[in-house]
Amino acid sequence: HAVADKKALAPVDLLVSIRRFQFVGFKYIVLNGRPQRSMPPLRGTVSEQQVAQIYQYLRARSKGLLTATD
Repeated sequence: HAVADKKALAPVDLLVSIRRFQFVGFKYIVLNGRPQRSMPPLRGTVSEQQVAQIYQYLRARSKGLLTATD
């Protein structure tokens, strides 16, 4: 649901953090991961189009335009 899991190694609420990222930065993080925060790279498992769709979804959720069930 893109919200922080308080039990995770690096609890990050994507609905809050997505507001700081332009698409280029978001894509870089998704494709290359953040090993220091236990996020594996997704390069080779998602296409650039899928990354763009995820970004658009998260941006819409962060603005309250969609809910977790949309």
